[in-house]
Amino acid sequence: MDDIYFSDKPNQNKRKPKSNIDESFESAKDTFSGDPMPEKTRKKFVVQMPDHERDVVLRDRTPKGRPVSSEPVTPKVPDYTPSKTSSFDDSVYLHPMKTQQPSMQNRPPQPKPTNVNSPRPAAQPQQRPAVSRPQPANRKRKKKKSGVSKGKVIGILLLVLVLLFTGLFAYGYAILGKVSYDKDFSHENSYIEAGALAKSAKVRNILCIGSDARSEIGGQRSDTMVLLSIDSAHHQLKMTSFLRDCYVYIPAKGYNAKLNAAFAWGGAKMLMDTIEYNFKVDIDDYLIIDFEGFKKLIDLMGGLDVDGVTEAEAKYMRDVVKIIYCKEGKNHFTGAASLWYCRIRKLDDDFHRTERQRKVMNAIMKQALRRNPIQLMKIIEQVLPMLQTSMSRNDLLSVGASAVFNFIGGKKPQHQVPAENTWTGQRINGQDVLRLDLDQNSQLLKQFLYS
Repeated sequence: MDDIYFSDKPNQNKRKPKSNIDESFESAKDTFSGDPMPEKTRKKFVVQMPDHERDVVLRDRTPKGRPVSSEPVTPKVPDYTPSKTSSFDDSVYLHPMKTQQPSMQNRPPQPKPTNVNSPRPAAQPQQRPAVSRPQPANRKRKKKKSGVSKGKVIGILLLVLVLLFTGLFAYGYAILGKVSYDKDFSHENSYIEAGALAKSAKVRNILCIGSDARSEIGGQRSDTMVLLSIDSAHHQLKMTSFLRDCYVYIPAKGYNAKLNAAFAWGGAKMLMDTIEYNFKVDIDDYLIIDFEGFKKLIDLMGGLDVDGVTEAEAKYMRDVVKIIYCKEGKNHFTGAASLWYCRIRKLDDDFHRTERQRKVMNAIMKQALRRNPIQLMKIIEQVLPMLQTSMSRNDLLSVGASAVFNFIGGKKPQHQVPAENTWTGQRINGQDVLRLDLDQNSQLLKQFLYS
């Protein structure tokens, strides 16, 4: 049967004569293999395929014309059981269709729902196990800023401020040596027990005295008596005026007299003892400035801006004192004009007089804060020789700084003794005096200083 060759090529005998059969065979090619017919097959018997079998799929026959089975041939794979000692999972290689991810093949049979019409539960997304990965190092580079950084600028400014204040402190400490210090001063009041005096660690009371020391009268009088209270608890700078005509008991003398007489007889110490004895408040120190120093201080600051001048006061200054530029409202006074304004007496009474004194002291503090610190130090240096105090140099420096601090940011309440409706006017021994209700004035003063 090997000599028989099957061909699906159309029969050429029907189209050409027999004489051309050999040429058709020579040019014919095998349809299955595509190669020219071998020489030995051209002379052999050829079985021509019928026309109805030409459409048969060529893959069903072999190049020799033999039928081919259509069933797929599955290669046999030998069974393999992995060794217990081996840790290598070769099931993936023996079974390519299996994957390392869990599949439906290994899942146990799931129970069927009893209710067929019930909605199927939503498929839950498969959560992958969290894998801890090492965080990469922060490789973000900081941009280099050109020039000086903000921190360096702030540091330089703070250093400059520290040096400035240190220099001012050293300079102020040096010039305070020109002040006249009362080294023999004693705070003890022998006329009243210390426990009977109201006091507070947060309040420091400084009695400021304006001395009318003139050579022609041969002595001095306390024309101005203002208790300056530095209240650190309430952040306030308080001023209390004591009227000079208050008729009080002078413990050093043993009888009653005007309050300002205590200063003329025994200086600042007797005046402090008298106020403590009558009004039951503790006074820490005193500060005295004479009128010449007062005028010089204002002139060195370039004058003083005083607001709230009434028309009656302005007329008195024009007609009596001959300050012709004085007007109602705000005025810019020289040192001499400021002193005259504080000492007006015949226009009204001592209550208005002490009010004018507090107004001028308040204006002095405001004017001093407007000055350059270095210029202010130079001004104070020229005025310090005219000051006398019971404080030490360190106390004077700390009290001054505390007074400025509380004056700038806090309130500046004012009070006067005697208070309204706590006195009566009398004439005793040919003098016009103020008879006080001491208990009521003492309670009002304590309330003002410590609350």
